[in-house]
Parts: sequence; structure tokens; C-alpha cells
Amino acid sequence: MEHIGQYFSSANVSVVNVKKTAGTYKLKSRLFKVGIIGFIIGAVIAFLVALRKMLFAGVIQDGMFISDVYGVKLLGSFDLNQESK
Repeated sequence: MEHIGQYFSSANVSVVNVKKTAGTYKLKSRLFKVGIIGFIIGAVIAFLVALRKMLFAGVIQDGMFISDVYGVKLLGSFDLNQESK
């Protein structure tokens, strides 16, 4: 660095700043962390959607559901909320 002027004297180049140690930005580790967090959040959302579909699969919405979907007459129904006498 002391004799750099001698090397570039005929090249018409001058040193503007003193050299500094280059800092590194940890983009890969940050990108990896964000990717892992995104994957975990996506997996949790997918699990909750799948769980909701499994819980509500096969649920009869009303008394006419079977006749609407399968074309079978409604033969009868009973209410489980009434108390037995």
C-alpha cells in the first residue's frame, strides 16, 4: 500500500479511500431461517385445513341431506337432545 503510487504512476489512477475490511451479510442463514419458518407455518395451516375436513366429513347438515344427496326418501328421524321419559 505504501508504494502503490509507483505501480500506477503511468496508469493515471489514484487511490481515493483507504482499504477497509469487507463485511459479510449473512443472507443465506437469514434466507434459511425465513424458509424454515414459512415451511412450518404452511405445514400448520395445511394440517388445520386437513383436520377440519376430517372432522366435518360425513356430517349430516339437516334432515333432508340424505334425500338431496342420495335420492333416498327420508324414512324418519329422531332427536338426541330430548330427555327420555
